[in-house]
Amino acid sequence: MHTATAPVTPSQQSNMSGTVEPKKQRKLPSEFADFMPAPSTAEMWAWAVPAALVFFAVIVPMGWELRRFCIHDAACSRNLSLGWIPGLSLMDLSDGQYRNFRNSLHILFTMIAITTSVSNGLRSFKNINVQHAWYFVSSMSFIYAAHGIHMFFPVFFVVVNFYLTKWAGRYTQTATWTWSFGLLLLLGVNGSKWFRFGYFLGSWGEELDTQKSILDFSWASHFNLIMLRMVSFAMDRYWATADRSVCPIKVSSRDQPWGYGWRVKTHHEAAEYSLVAYMNYCFYLPLYAAGPTITFNAWLSYVKEANKEMDWRAVALYAARVFGIMFLFELCLHIIPTFALSYSKVYEQLSPLSTTVLGFWALHLLWLKFVILWRFFRLWALMDGVQPVENMQRCISNMLSAKQFWRQWHVSFNRWLVRYVYIPLGGSDAGVALQSFNTVCVFVFVALWHEVNLKLLAWGLTAGASFIPELLTFKFSKLPAVKAHWETWYYRLGKAVLLAACTYLNKMWNVLGFSVGLEGAADYFGKVLAPSGWPVLAAMMLWFTATAQVRFWLRKREVARADTAGIQLDPAF
Repeated sequence: MHTATAPVTPSQQSNMSGTVEPKKQRKLPSEFADFMPAPSTAEMWAWAVPAALVFFAVIVPMGWELRRFCIHDAACSRNLSLGWIPGLSLMDLSDGQYRNFRNSLHILFTMIAITTSVSNGLRSFKNINVQHAWYFVSSMSFIYAAHGIHMFFPVFFVVVNFYLTKWAGRYTQTATWTWSFGLLLLLGVNGSKWFRFGYFLGSWGEELDTQKSILDFSWASHFNLIMLRMVSFAMDRYWATADRSVCPIKVSSRDQPWGYGWRVKTHHEAAEYSLVAYMNYCFYLPLYAAGPTITFNAWLSYVKEANKEMDWRAVALYAARVFGIMFLFELCLHIIPTFALSYSKVYEQLSPLSTTVLGFWALHLLWLKFVILWRFFRLWALMDGVQPVENMQRCISNMLSAKQFWRQWHVSFNRWLVRYVYIPLGGSDAGVALQSFNTVCVFVFVALWHEVNLKLLAWGLTAGASFIPELLTFKFSKLPAVKAHWETWYYRLGKAVLLAACTYLNKMWNVLGFSVGLEGAADYFGKVLAPSGWPVLAAMMLWFTATAQVRFWLRKREVARADTAGIQLDPAF
């Protein structure tokens, strides 16, 4: 065991050498090889025009027809609320997560104004202890207002984890204690069935359980994010203070100084991994309720040195975009009531085409909802000087593989999984069989992390298993005999068909996990995959094949532009 040294700053790095190193030639990540075969511009338009006609002539009007169906159906119309857009009297607010967020906006705006003003003012003192004191007071005050006396449970678990991992000496002990304790809590916290005062204190405890907080928020609904922070802190502290040689990801030449990747991989002084810093990280207000996920190393780096990549103008533009997306989502909720249709299970009465279009719009509105939630709370963090990774950096319909779909859906969580789960299990250096097994393990954990139920467990198993054919196909496409055909039209068409199948399956798995669930899966998939639905399935596959050709063209254009500008693209782009 040795004492950690201070992180090397960019200025120190530049002073280590009297000469400036020549700019290295940019090398695209290996997965970009998949994107290189692309149609010509003329061929792209030959695919794009029919695809656009189908979208505006069939898919969009079908969304309006679904609205009319919902309004006239008794079960579905009960889930609709009064709207605020003239000419559209009803809107779909049946999704509880968005409804609660929407109803809490006045509280959130007040908290943002107070916390960011005080925090940015205290940064001028250049004293991290002052900053930590403010974070501790503000976060504990909010936790009490949100959870009341029940704040005891998350605070107690966080403190216990701190000392458990501190006393764990070797790496295996640290990882074992951290993961065992975290997973045990995830299973027990689900529904707060194990962790109630009445379970330990009898009748007196039952009286405490009935007490409500000012905001009446359930602490259990936020604990899955706390669990991620517990693991991140424990492993980052171990890699910084015990044995840096076993750290799975180290700073490389690709990491820009003061960029997010550099902050994640740069360790801090051993004393800075303190209990107060840890608690402030676990209960950091802007990211407490929804994320995005950020590692402890990166968060502490931003506390010490605020975000340098976005000035106030960029943050203001980002805010305008967030509120623009919120307006777009509100408009969609007035036009296409996908949540109400799914919750009322009226898809049993729909035709195969209507059911397929409902699944298409349901997944896209689910994506748009998460875009709003994650970007709103990321905006709060940006105003506080902290820059988490942007989730959902690309539209859900503009992906080129299942791997990229999941990397882009929840980017910050994906990077957390890579750092703390996938690479420690062997990563991409393992063989195909072990990679496949590790991928399924990751998806099972993700499903259980969201919520312990059969619906999400089935989603995790099916989504993880769907990676295996893609992994084998990717390995096959790298063979020299196959590479020789990369620029041919038939290779490109074959890739487009495979991508169409991948797109369709991804939408099916997400409808299963986040919409109809296991109880509605038989009716939904029975309707879509029945012989009467085969023409619709064939038409959707043809449409996804056409859009795949457009995606190939767009992605190659992006790569060419980045190459010309000398921009280092994100491997998950």
